[in-house]
Amino acid sequence: MKRCQRCILPSTVPGISFNEAGVCNYCQTYVPQSYLGESELCRIIDKAKSKKSTYDCIVPISGGRDSTYVLYLAKRRLNMNVLAVNYDNEFAPPYVMANMKKACDILNIDFVSVRSKRAYARKIARHNILAATEFGQFRECAACTYGYRSVVYRKAKEFEVPLILWGESKEEATLQMELKAFEPIRRRELKYLKLLKKDFYAAEFYKLLQRLEFFVSWETVFNRRFEPVLRDDNIEEVRIFDYVPWERKKIKETIMEELQWEKPDERGRTWKVDCVLIALTNFYYIKLLGCTKLCFGYNRMINSGQMERAEALKQEEDMLASYSKGLKEILEGHVGLSEKHANRILLYEDRTCWA
Repeated sequence: MKRCQRCILPSTVPGISFNEAGVCNYCQTYVPQSYLGESELCRIIDKAKSKKSTYDCIVPISGGRDSTYVLYLAKRRLNMNVLAVNYDNEFAPPYVMANMKKACDILNIDFVSVRSKRAYARKIARHNILAATEFGQFRECAACTYGYRSVVYRKAKEFEVPLILWGESKEEATLQMELKAFEPIRRRELKYLKLLKKDFYAAEFYKLLQRLEFFVSWETVFNRRFEPVLRDDNIEEVRIFDYVPWERKKIKETIMEELQWEKPDERGRTWKVDCVLIALTNFYYIKLLGCTKLCFGYNRMINSGQMERAEALKQEEDMLASYSKGLKEILEGHVGLSEKHANRILLYEDRTCWA
């Protein structure tokens, strides 16, 4: 398989091209990230502290490495009174909750985890997958995308917290790259066939119930937006890695040494280990694009100097060698698909006959 000589994206990605040196078009258009600066971040922090609330900030945590590190920064480096808020998306492995509780105990931070009382995330994921008219257009993350932000906004309002510190990083932001890769193979003529499927309406119904359960006061429950938008002048939200550099090695070393953060033994990576549904996502990326979802992130990490190409290639090849391992159990046991529907995904060969 031909791969980019700088990153590891393969020639199987639709629309990819290589120059004479074998460097892909994604690498050629890579733009290094600029930062707003620590002084500007400190100004925002001081403003939040001046409010004299019980908590200076909320740090939304998923149990992954970046949000755990932001928790550490907020408490140890920025000396803030922190409330850690987790949205339990119903698909987190047991070690994820253990990591979060351990970190909060070590840092002496109050921790709140919110889970749907009616398992709406699982129901939404199941019906979204069954309603798909194209293989890979499963929208398996829809419930979490809404729940994660709505729960955080609700807690910020409940406890009158003036600041939310998100751990999202542009260094790992690959959405536009992925949309570009999928565009040539999307079959948009099938889009409205979902209207003929009862599972589409079941998914929409459970999304409505989720919006009612995690109602955000400035939104309407009839807004089908993927995620709520913050509209409260008393609450500010920032992505901390817009201000200070995202340093992969430092993040891993800090959370492992200072917070006893552990990754699962069977995985050689520390990224995207907080949700079992990444196995489904990687499965259809491999089937359709010839690489995992993480491969696009490796492109950015390699180009920014955060990761060596050899390490990225090893992680990618390890995932390619076992990408369907455990997926049947996830589809049937976690998502709730029947054996018939799980096998339809697992035995997929031709996207033209999916609908």
